[in-house]
Amino acid sequence: MYLLLLLLWVLSPDALAVPASPDGHSVAAPRSRELADSARTAAKVLADHQQGPGYWLTAYTDEARFERPRQELNTFTNAIMVDIAAPVAESAGLTDVLGRTRAFLANQIEADGLVRYHGRPDGPAIGKLGCVITPDSDDTALVWRIAPGAHRELLTTALATLGEFRTADGLYRTWLAPKDRYRCIDPGSDPNPADIGIRSHIARDRDLDAMAREPGGRVSARFGAVAFGRNRGTDDQ
Repeated sequence: MYLLLLLLWVLSPDALAVPASPDGHSVAAPRSRELADSARTAAKVLADHQQGPGYWLTAYTDEARFERPRQELNTFTNAIMVDIAAPVAESAGLTDVLGRTRAFLANQIEADGLVRYHGRPDGPAIGKLGCVITPDSDDTALVWRIAPGAHRELLTTALATLGEFRTADGLYRTWLAPKDRYRCIDPGSDPNPADIGIRSHIARDRDLDAMAREPGGRVSARFGAVAFGRNRGTDDQ
């Protein structure tokens, strides 16, 4: 969360709009210059906190309070960082930083085309910063959209698996395995919920979206209603 807040600071329109003079200082009023200098400092902090393989670690807690935080490595936060920053990466001086993150994410796509929250079972997180968790639709769709990598042929396999866990109304369930094959998951009262966020990741990628459409190119009516703000009386509850 700390890194995401830094990222949002870097992406402040006011900060990005302030140019620097030849001596490296901002050419602007003192307040704007301070904002621009702070944004550049935040960008440097993001770069400095990036781990060698191209990922950032995430602080998490066991309760809804930021007390006794621990660190983990997850693909979701890293993909979101790239998703938010990509439109202004050059202006923020983050092009190389995000490139390394994309390369890391692309490497998390496994031989079956799926992606896990903590990354590959043989990755640096396992046993220290994460566990061998069941692949999920959310991270799979998000990583394929953000950093598809060189092996696009694996997308067909991934889409077929996502399709197996699609609900009748066009949404996708979270976990890409039957319950008796869950690993490192506390399924709770709803062992495999559908998530409109997953559907939105798919809708934003042309190849993913092509599979997500029903025969004849018609998107699930329920997804369309939620995505475009209709039927709020029922879908937002």
